[in-house]
Amino acid sequence: MTNVTFAELVKEEFPIIGQYTPVLVRVHGEAHPELASVLEVFKKINKAANEKNLDELELRANFQKLREITQDYSLPSDACETYIETYNMLARADKTYHLENN
Repeated sequence: MTNVTFAELVKEEFPIIGQYTPVLVRVHGEAHPELASVLEVFKKINKAANEKNLDELELRANFQKLREITQDYSLPSDACETYIETYNMLARADKTYHLENN
């Protein structure tokens, strides 16, 4: 996706991230306990993005927390395709949000 807006990502990719993150916690959570925190922070972002006017959202702190938890969306050596795609979508949402709100 190129030149996609944050609103488009919320509509198109957030439902996918919402499906993938609980699976990642279940499958990889023992080896990667940080995934539980990723899920919780994503839930906060997703809830806010779906309940509020996107122009009024303030998600900087939540995305900062995701960057800290994931070490800037760094993938572990045992990351599966779902893990890779989830982190890629989260990073894309983070970048797009910041480009639109700085």
